[in-house]
Amino acid sequence: MNFDDAVAFYKLHYAPNNAILVVAGDVTPGQVKTLSEQYYGVIPANPKVQPRLRTQEPPHRSARRMTYYDERVAQPYVSRSYLAPERDSGDQKTAAALVYLAEILGGSGATSVLGKALQFDTQQAIYTSAYYGGTSLDDTTFGLIAVPVPDVTLQQVEDAMDDAIAKFMATGIDLEIFKRIKIQMRASEIYAMDNVEGIANRYGAALTQGLTIADVQDWPRILQAVTTDEVMTAARLVFNQKASVTGWLMGPQEELK
Repeated sequence: MNFDDAVAFYKLHYAPNNAILVVAGDVTPGQVKTLSEQYYGVIPANPKVQPRLRTQEPPHRSARRMTYYDERVAQPYVSRSYLAPERDSGDQKTAAALVYLAEILGGSGATSVLGKALQFDTQQAIYTSAYYGGTSLDDTTFGLIAVPVPDVTLQQVEDAMDDAIAKFMATGIDLEIFKRIKIQMRASEIYAMDNVEGIANRYGAALTQGLTIADVQDWPRILQAVTTDEVMTAARLVFNQKASVTGWLMGPQEELK
C-alpha cells in the first residue's frame, strides 16, 4: 500500500454515512444533537459507500500447527487458538459463558486451572493464560498460552497444558472459585461505570460489531446469570481440535537444536 492507496481508502470509507458518533460526559442529548449537526451535519455523505464484504473463515477439517522463529523472541512459548462465537445481538449467553471459561482456565496464575497445574503443581511453566475476545464483527477466537521454564521443552509444556484441560473437562468447575469470579465480574462492571471514556469505547465497539444499546445494557445481567453448566457447554463447543491452530514461537537459538 502506498500513500495514494491510503488516501483513496480514507476518502471511500470515512464518511458520515459509514460512522458512529459516541459522546460521553456531562452533556444532554439536545446539546449533542445541536453540536453534531453543526460540525458533522455539514459533511456530505458518500454515495459510494457499500455494505461491508467480509471474508469468511473456511470450514476447518483438521488441526493446524505452525512454528515461528524470530531473533526478537526472548522467551519461547506455546499458543493455541480455537474458533469461537462472538457476542451476537440478542444472544450473548454463549459469549458470556466463554468470558468465565477464560477466567477459570487462565485468569490468575495462583488460582486458575492452568496456573495451578503448570505453574505451581508441576512447575513446568512460568506463565499461563487463557483469553477470549467477544467483541468481534465475525467469529472470534478462544486462546491458551503457556510459557515453559528454561529446562522444559515446548512439547512438554504443550502436553501438560492439554492434560490440564482434559482433567478440567472431566472434573468440571470448582463452585467456590466460580462464585468468587462471579463476584469479581460484578465488581468490575460496577467500577467500569466510573470510567467515562471506557463507557464510550464500550458502546462504540459494540455498535460497530452489530450489537445494540440494549445488548450493552443487558451484558452485566447476562454475565451474572451464567451457570457452571453453561460454561462447560461452551467449553465443549470451543475445544474442537479440528478448529484449532497451535503455534510454537521460538528464538533463532532454538531453531538450531
